[in-house]
Amino acid sequence: MAVNTNEQFLISMKIDGKDVQILGDCHLVESLNSDDQRKRDMALQLIRATCNMDDCVESSDAKSCSAVPCSADVESESLDQKMWNKQDTKTLFDIRSRMEKDFNSNKVHKSLWETIAKELSAVGVTASATQCMNKWKALKREYKKTVDNNAQTGSEKKTCHFF
Repeated sequence: MAVNTNEQFLISMKIDGKDVQILGDCHLVESLNSDDQRKRDMALQLIRATCNMDDCVESSDAKSCSAVPCSADVESESLDQKMWNKQDTKTLFDIRSRMEKDFNSNKVHKSLWETIAKELSAVGVTASATQCMNKWKALKREYKKTVDNNAQTGSEKKTCHFF
């Protein structure tokens, strides 16, 4: 059966006991279902980095994942996900940080997120305003989680990539 390499799949799997759903291409599905442990670990590393799942277990059983081609039957919320790589995240972080004054002086941020999405598009990063806002919220959650962890005595210190 010929596979369209541009086709997106909704991948459902358990990682560290958590149900995870992400969009991925056929290469990600193949890696997750591979007999090669190294390929599975690399795919899980990609998912963990993309979803900010720092507590995922490297050796999670990825063979239990299932993938179906994305279609109109999938809720639009699921399709509004973006897989952010480090460079895209850094670009978002830089643009959003530069606009901090605007966010502090405006009560409604929708137009600001749309501006950010347009700036990202200008440098080749495809993301909607909602995706940008969701990623920013996830980065802030990660930062707060790191600060809280580091404030506890006896806990191993963590770092945050972008803060």
